[in-house]
Amino acid sequence: MLKFNRPVISVANNNYFVLHCAIIIALTAITYLNCWHADFISLDDVSILDSLQSSERTLRSMFIGGGGDYFRPLTFISFIFDLSLFGRDARWFHFVNLLIHIANSLLLYLLARQLFKQYTQSGTAAFCAALLFALHPVNTEAVMWVAARTDLLCCFFFLLALIAGLNKELSNAKAGGAFFLMYLCSLLAKEASIAVVLIVPFYCLLNRKTIAKSRSITLFTATGTATLLYLLMRNGFTSTPDKGIVKVISASSSPAQFLTESLAAFGFYMKKLFVPLPLNFAIVTVNTDVYVWVGIVFVLIAAILLFRASPLRLPLLIVVCGIVPPLMAMHGKLPWTPYAERYLYIPSIGFALVVGTIIACFETVWLRRLFYGVLLVCSVITADRVALWTDPKAFWYDVLNKSPEFSRSYVGVAIELIKESKLDEAQVLLEKSLKMGFNSDFVWSNLAVIHLARKNYTEYEKAMDRAAQLSKQPARYYQTMVQVVTRHLDYYNDKDALYRRIAGYYLKAYAKDPSYVDGLYNTAKTYMYLKEDDLALKYFKQYLATPGETMYRPYAKLLIAKIESKK
Repeated sequence: MLKFNRPVISVANNNYFVLHCAIIIALTAITYLNCWHADFISLDDVSILDSLQSSERTLRSMFIGGGGDYFRPLTFISFIFDLSLFGRDARWFHFVNLLIHIANSLLLYLLARQLFKQYTQSGTAAFCAALLFALHPVNTEAVMWVAARTDLLCCFFFLLALIAGLNKELSNAKAGGAFFLMYLCSLLAKEASIAVVLIVPFYCLLNRKTIAKSRSITLFTATGTATLLYLLMRNGFTSTPDKGIVKVISASSSPAQFLTESLAAFGFYMKKLFVPLPLNFAIVTVNTDVYVWVGIVFVLIAAILLFRASPLRLPLLIVVCGIVPPLMAMHGKLPWTPYAERYLYIPSIGFALVVGTIIACFETVWLRRLFYGVLLVCSVITADRVALWTDPKAFWYDVLNKSPEFSRSYVGVAIELIKESKLDEAQVLLEKSLKMGFNSDFVWSNLAVIHLARKNYTEYEKAMDRAAQLSKQPARYYQTMVQVVTRHLDYYNDKDALYRRIAGYYLKAYAKDPSYVDGLYNTAKTYMYLKEDDLALKYFKQYLATPGETMYRPYAKLLIAKIESKK
């Protein structure tokens, strides 16, 4: 078993180590104190929990998942643990997110001490870098959005990989083994750490005079092996092309458009690191004409510094290469917004290390005082943003006002209006999102809630049927709808017609999701109620002939015997 040795720190540089860690923990916890009062937000958080509760997953199915857009088994395992320990109590999900963020801040502190140990103010510089990362407003989204835990876990293992791989006190075998394992875990939390494929070669090449050749070969080997294994696991060890990778490669833009959009996005993200305001959950567009020049300037500056300022090489590589995966996702149209603040969680590590390096190199009191002033402003902005996340209605109105072209924001506001029984206002917003092209189960299921509240069961059925047709998990919608309508049978004049529709819903669910074999059993039971024994017998037999684990097989055999005894 691999051992992780703590980086060797001299007695002189070890001053205030415990105090620094305590301050990092305390200030981060205080700034994010309101996270305990935050609920799940209607976008992704709730659907993730519904998905985990409505389907059975095996370790094999999670870790050998096939080539979808996303493959993040470690994140899903963390959600499963939370769900089993805390149920659907949002407070604990947010608390776990905060704990991971604090852990990442402490790991950054260790990494910075390791990188700055040749400087007399290494401890102070590392402390400043860790605090900037912990309190930077741009990281609020990654910490406060439960669904963004994937970024937190990816960063956690990414930092462990760097600490192990760059630790000269470890042998090549131990460093390589630890780096391989941590990097692979980072990929299995989120694909963003694929940036390591760029960071490691460039860093080793640029520092070939100071990094032993054997260590470089070890890191190359570990990086390549872990990346290959991840891609095989992601694709289910099959030769089928990976859907996510195909989308990125087959981006339809011309080379000139690709370059322009990439530079503009890079310039926008770099601006966000320096000036995070305005903070926005849904960034749909950026000013390409302006940010393409910002991007060019930062690319030139980064290129010059990479060759002329060796202490800044790793931090700059983390920033620049860390932005590459979000750019690829943008071109492949994988995320629901092309730009997002949470994508800067890993690049902000590099940014914090750049600032820490500058503080370490220039040992001036005024510079540190200026930094602490900036840090205070960051803390206030972050705390204010955290408070906004605790008020779902205010949060979604903030998104709507800043990004009126983002159709999902109308649904977010509508959901909060439904909670206040403002059904007419909510329906207007939902219908507007449909007109904007957001034709999804998310919209139709909320329209169904409105019709149900009005006791309009006919429209409720239509909306739920539409939601199920658009959903990747149709059985959940059909089951909910059947439960609702059967509880309100008094409102239906023709109950036989209703039960025939119910049988049809079960068959639709099975047709869209063949793993829902219970749909056949429920169809057969529905036809038994209608006394249509031939159809009941047909679907009972089809149910028994269909492979799959289900608890109703003994009952189906008994009911078949009962039907056949009548003949």
